[in-house]
Order: sequence, then structure tokens, then C-alpha cells
Amino acid sequence: MKEKVPATILVVDDDEWSRNLLLTILTQENYEPISASGGIEAINLLHRLHQSKRDPSLILMDMMMPQMNGMETTLRIKAIERFSAIPIIMVTGNSDKNVIINCLTAGAADFLVKPFNRDTLLDRICKSLKYSAVEVNPFVLDKSWRNSDLIDLSDAARNKHLVEISWLQLKAGMKVVSIHFDAKPYLRNCILDQKKIDMINKLRENSGYNPVIKILSFSLFNLLDLPNK
Repeated sequence: MKEKVPATILVVDDDEWSRNLLLTILTQENYEPISASGGIEAINLLHRLHQSKRDPSLILMDMMMPQMNGMETTLRIKAIERFSAIPIIMVTGNSDKNVIINCLTAGAADFLVKPFNRDTLLDRICKSLKYSAVEVNPFVLDKSWRNSDLIDLSDAARNKHLVEISWLQLKAGMKVVSIHFDAKPYLRNCILDQKKIDMINKLRENSGYNPVIKILSFSLFNLLDLPNK
């Protein structure tokens, strides 16, 4: 049996102690960690890795960094097509909901609020890697949402965080509750990557229908449990 190749995870953090701590934990969990001390270094490293066909499977991005903060770095990475599907977990010391929403809008797939424990970190990494690996065919109804461990439609309705957006606002990393073309649902409860967005746009062009897209305004995992501020 072919041995499974460990996932490569890029850690971006200007604080050497925090960076080394994450590298140690990831190594102990049999991931293949690499690191950058800032946003510019991270983007340059991504280009070098891509040339050698070693794109990371996930990025852990610190929010507060000099020169280029985590938000701007994430926006720049998501704007580069070859890197847009790489899930990014934003690491922030600020649990304000607006900050978290801005992180997700920038393209982050999830977030971690400092201080966090080892189990929480590994759980978020595992979930992000799992959902980024799921390939969904938008031309057939995806029923996997029924068993999803993400927030379900009833929770969304009950908490009134359901938001309808235009297809023009689609971004990688968004948690989609549902996407409909005309009256037919095509996707439910998934996290978008660039491949799904491209397929949705292709279907939109072929069908002549603009999709009705519903998302959770701040949606990923336990985000609804954040305290009000």
C-alpha cells in the first residue's frame, strides 16, 4: 500500500516563538510544516513552492504582522488563481465579530482566536483540510449536507444569520448554505474553493440563470458562539 504523503502546512507569523511552537506541534502530528516570517516572504515562498510542484495544503496566517498584515496577505494570495483554493486559517488575538467577518470576507476558510489550545488547532486544521479536499459536482444535487457537521439550515434560520448574496460576490472560503439555479438546488452546506466557483460561473453562463446564493453572515464552525461585543 502506498504511504500517504503528509499535508504541507505553511505557517506565516512574525513572532519567532509562536512560529516555532506551531512548527513543533505540526511536526509532532506528522504534518510537513514550512514557515515564513511575514506576508511578502510568504507570497514569494508560495511562488517558489509552486515552481517545484509543492503547493501547501493549508496556510496558518497570523493577523497582526508588520509591513503586510494577515488580512492583506490573504487578499493577495486569494487574488492569485493558482493559490486561491488553498484554505487559510487566520490566527488573531481579536475575537470581535467584525474582525472575524472581515477575515472570512478576505477569503479565510476559518479562524483561531488566541490563546487557543492544541486540540482546537488540530481540529480546525483537520476540518479545513477535509473540506478543501471534497470535490462537488454542481450539475447534480449534493446530498452530503444532510450529514454535515457544519451549521445546518434550521440553525441558520433560528439564528437569523442567513444572507442572500449576488453571484458576483462569490469568494473562495465562503460557507454556502445553498445555491439554486431557477428552482433547483445544486449545492448545500459546503465551503467554496475556486474550482467550485468556476463551475458555478460556467453553469450560470450555460443556463442563462443567475444563481440564488445564500450564505451565513458569520458562519464557519463555532463562529456563532462568539461573545457579542
